[in-house]
Amino acid sequence: MNQNECLAAVVLPAGTPALEYQPCEESASSDRREVERRIHDIYTSDHGRAFLSLGLVDRSLRFSPSLEYWRDLSASFVHEVLVDPQVDEKRENMYETV
Repeated sequence: MNQNECLAAVVLPAGTPALEYQPCEESASSDRREVERRIHDIYTSDHGRAFLSLGLVDRSLRFSPSLEYWRDLSASFVHEVLVDPQVDEKRENMYETV
């Protein structure tokens, strides 16, 4: 990743989401670049975990519009899991395919 690239979510022809670096117009802060690098590192070994990890990133950190969408979706899933009083009973059936 160079200074003029930002992480973005794309949908592959097969319909699965992926993360890749794309040129960006705005300059990214060092915090943003570091978080994007870490998310991409996770993605290289576990795609689903990377998308789930996006939901744990503070919303004050701004991403590309496509990554913002996935962060909001993931954050909603994480929130629902945290507030569900029956999460322990449902845990073995809880699986999110990305």
